[in-house]
Amino acid sequence: VAWDHGDTFSYRWGADSKFDLEIVESEKSAPSSSSSIQATKDIRPTVGMRVTKGKDWKWEKQDNGVGTIMEDSNDGWVRVKWE
Repeated sequence: VAWDHGDTFSYRWGADSKFDLEIVESEKSAPSSSSSIQATKDIRPTVGMRVTKGKDWKWEKQDNGVGTIMEDSNDGWVRVKWE
């Protein structure tokens, strides 16, 4: 995650068989009003994909509801910018 103050964090998309994120299906601004799909190894993360925290999330309140994948490192980790 690239925060406005410059800190960067990454999230697991298959690393250690964990998925910290879910894919947002609708373009609603709040995750409570959006539906989501659990990320899996069969779904390739792409830059621009909208996400929210998923079943293996362990990062407390690092998210801000819905974010966008900014980089896929191809090693089971992705970088997300939160709204």
